[in-house]
Amino acid sequence: MKNKILFSLLSTFLFSILFINTPAFAAETTDSLINLQVGQSGDLSSSVEIFAIITLLSFLPAIVITMTCYVKIVIVLSLTRQALGVMTAPPNQVITGLALIVTMFVMAPVAQNIYNDAYLPYKDGKASFEETVGIAEKPLKKFMVDNADENHIKMAAKLADVKIDKKEDVPFLVATLANIITQTQDALGMGVLIMAAFVVIDMIVAAVLMLLGMIMLPPNLISLPIKIITFLAAGGYELIIEILVQGIKV
Repeated sequence: MKNKILFSLLSTFLFSILFINTPAFAAETTDSLINLQVGQSGDLSSSVEIFAIITLLSFLPAIVITMTCYVKIVIVLSLTRQALGVMTAPPNQVITGLALIVTMFVMAPVAQNIYNDAYLPYKDGKASFEETVGIAEKPLKKFMVDNADENHIKMAAKLADVKIDKKEDVPFLVATLANIITQTQDALGMGVLIMAAFVVIDMIVAAVLMLLGMIMLPPNLISLPIKIITFLAAGGYELIIEILVQGIKV
């Protein structure tokens, strides 16, 4: 429960920084939200928009999980820790924080497109709130469709009972479902490859201990430092994060 609360707070804070990436945004937003005069004809619509924005902020953790590459990154990092055989190092908070930072790094171009194409016209009064939402979802949907497996898109479209002729026709919810399935499956595949390398080390250490007659000595006591040294020599988290980022289309 504590980790869930921490994740919600971190994701809300960090993704607020990601999508609101100009120093003047806070002052501009505060002025535009607070400057509501009683009796004006736009009071009701402005109140609805404020409520929608607050509601959107409450859904930021779900957005991070389902509409970005966060799932793939956090699963790979978690399986890497499990493969090393160290269940508490790095702790869950570090894994979550690292996954969020890498996700922000990858999603920055998408967020910039949303800011330029959706928020700026809305701030200048050139687009309505409904038009802004429609514009904002386009780069996010494109990201999900580009990174989703074609078979997963077809499966999601079949479940939704919709016909898709081209990528532009993919509904937003279909793209979201296909994205999270693809991210999860790719992460598990990458995690298995990482774990397989460390399993080989465990087997070699166990075989050597048996040959030496040291049956009472726990193999993990010997294999753990060997696995950590091998992991660091191969590049460690630097290599894993580089592979993850390069494998995501933005």
